[in-house]
Amino acid sequence: MTSSDGQTTSTTTGESKGKGGTLPSFALPTVMIVAVTIAAAAVVGALAAGVLVLVRPVWTSSAVWGAAAAAVGSLTGAMVIRPWKVRPFTRWPMVMFAGQGVSMAGVTLAGGLLYWATQPGSKIVFGLVAVAAFVPAMFAQVAVFSRRMAGASA
Repeated sequence: MTSSDGQTTSTTTGESKGKGGTLPSFALPTVMIVAVTIAAAAVVGALAAGVLVLVRPVWTSSAVWGAAAAAVGSLTGAMVIRPWKVRPFTRWPMVMFAGQGVSMAGVTLAGGLLYWATQPGSKIVFGLVAVAAFVPAMFAQVAVFSRRMAGASA
């Protein structure tokens, strides 16, 4: 079904119709989203921990736990959107946007809980690494998403 202004809308059969015809329904590659999220957070955590071992070894645990908070929060957002579920092409951008919001809230919650539970050496290092690891994890998820969208629209 097409709205009066020619924008894409969803039909009752789960297909998306646009000006050019029917757009596909698809699922996102769940394993790839999980892998890139963990990898991006782990790389930032390892880099920060490597620098801190040289500068101030007592703060290394702060970097590791901050990266863990970013990975847990980002994975929470990625799993909440259920990337394995087949959805119409036009629905995925808003679902992904909502997932990023849940990821941010997840990083905040996981960061608070992990900080409370572990009491790492430096609050500042913990928070900075959590934010620094969240950003590439988010970009990695978006890269997987955009590749899948480009493949589906071709």
